[in-house]
Amino acid sequence: MISICPAVFSKGSTKDLARRDWHIDNWLELSNILNKNNYLHNFILPKDQDDLFISAKASKIFPRDIKNLFEEIKKSSLVVTQDSGYMHIARYYDVKVIALFGPTKPLNFALGKEIIIKGQDCSSIPCHDGIAFTKKSKKCLCMENISVDDVYLNILNNIGQTNV
Repeated sequence: MISICPAVFSKGSTKDLARRDWHIDNWLELSNILNKNNYLHNFILPKDQDDLFISAKASKIFPRDIKNLFEEIKKSSLVVTQDSGYMHIARYYDVKVIALFGPTKPLNFALGKEIIIKGQDCSSIPCHDGIAFTKKSKKCLCMENISVDDVYLNILNNIGQTNV
């Protein structure tokens, strides 16, 4: 099972962190492409994000608690997420991870097992040090430049399918 774990801005995070998000429309488009090509997948989301992904034509899992979240990720064959806690949980269970990195430096947060996707190389001078933004940009072009097609092709390559 491919699990999509968007890790988008929610009530528990700051608006600044939302700048690190891959846009919701991208997650939904990725799900549509997976559906069109008959790839079984689900979304793992906090319950308060159900309305953001209401149009998703995939199963949605809303873990009851942290233990249930770990169990759901452990069952996955591949996790697609951002630089987030989901990435770390999947890595803990040796689940394959495709991690979208934008304003943070992958070398600071990834252990090398993840498939890293960056849309624009700003890692030499990242605008987020893992705690706060170091530059006052309103957008993270590095996240905007990650294409749905790039993510989809990485999924195919990691589930053994290389032709689209």
